[in-house]
Amino acid sequence: MSKSSSSAPWLCAGLVLWLLAFVVAPWIMNVRGAYPGGYLIVYLATLAGSIALTGWLGEAVGGGAQAVLFTSRNTYSLARLQMTLWTLVVLSALIAAAVSRAWAGDMRIALSVDMTPDLLTAMGISYGSAAAAPAVLTLKSRGVSQGELEAAASRQGESLTASGQVIGRPEGAAPSLFDLVMGDEVANAGTIDLAKVQQLVITILLVVFYACQVGAWFIQEPFYGLVSKLPDLEEHLVLLMLVSHGGYLAAKAASKPTPAADDSKAGRPEPPATRSAS
Repeated sequence: MSKSSSSAPWLCAGLVLWLLAFVVAPWIMNVRGAYPGGYLIVYLATLAGSIALTGWLGEAVGGGAQAVLFTSRNTYSLARLQMTLWTLVVLSALIAAAVSRAWAGDMRIALSVDMTPDLLTAMGISYGSAAAAPAVLTLKSRGVSQGELEAAASRQGESLTASGQVIGRPEGAAPSLFDLVMGDEVANAGTIDLAKVQQLVITILLVVFYACQVGAWFIQEPFYGLVSKLPDLEEHLVLLMLVSHGGYLAAKAASKPTPAADDSKAGRPEPPATRSAS
């Protein structure tokens, strides 16, 4: 199947959902006099359409709908995941609010929707972490022995490659969702990385919490030119996010001792057996 044919359903779904969000739903809410809380449909359709178009981009480049989360090492990236989630949730809310205000009020003030400093800080943290994570890994330039690499591949149960101390998969190999919680280096390949686990849990918690907060905001607020800013993200949650990302990057930067057994057992020929005297 060609790239264009496999990506077509995602493109069609995204365009239909955006048509619903930008034209059909606002028209029903305003022209037909439906209740203002119905603008929640605008947000949900915008969010779903944005997800579908992200999937279309992945299919179009030949990596599958989830290709936006892939690294050049054929692995899933936790940093890319958290950046993608925040982008989809926040920008969809901003777009939906602008569309709703344009239909319900004055087109000239449609984009006059403020984003609070705490929300901008949270997005900045996620983007900064996504940029810093691969940069930190590039510092792991010390070469590894064939024995260490073979031992890492044995622990993970698949063929691996290494760039310095950082593991990857051979060209054409499929990424695994377990990449989101497993180590990125030869020293901790095939083991759970607790820093990544806590980062994943906190990211999902905060993104889902904020998405629900935005949904409640669309239900409760009348979009008649009065709503002027997206919901706040509490300061203590931003601090939690900062600590989480700081710990995540610090764990990536820290040196990890390679198990002594890697070099002593893997990749080395067995010594010849000693012939006993008869």
